[in-house]
Amino acid sequence: LRIDAGPVFRCEEPGCHEGFPQKDKLIKHQERHAKPSKCPVPECEYSKTRFALRKDLDRHQRSKHRSHGSELLCPDPKCKRAKLGKGWPRRDNLLRHV
Repeated sequence: LRIDAGPVFRCEEPGCHEGFPQKDKLIKHQERHAKPSKCPVPECEYSKTRFALRKDLDRHQRSKHRSHGSELLCPDPKCKRAKLGKGWPRRDNLLRHV
C-alpha cells in the first residue's frame, strides 16, 4: 500500500512553489521559466520576446508571419474571407466567423 506524500520533484526557480509527482512534468514546467524559443524575424516586435513553449512560438509565427502552414478560408464562396490572402492564420479565428 502506497500513501501519496505529495509532489516529489519541486521547482527551484525563486518564487515558484510548484511540485510534480514525475520528473518529466517538472522538466516541462521549467521550460516556462527558461523560455528557450524566440521569434527569428529581426524586424518583428516580438524578436526580443521569448516563448516558453515551442507551440507558442509556432502560433505566433502562423498569426504574425503566416508561416508554418497555410491560411484557413471561409467555406462560403461569397464571403471575402474565402479568397487567398484574406483567410485566417488560426482555426479559432475561423470558427468564430462561421
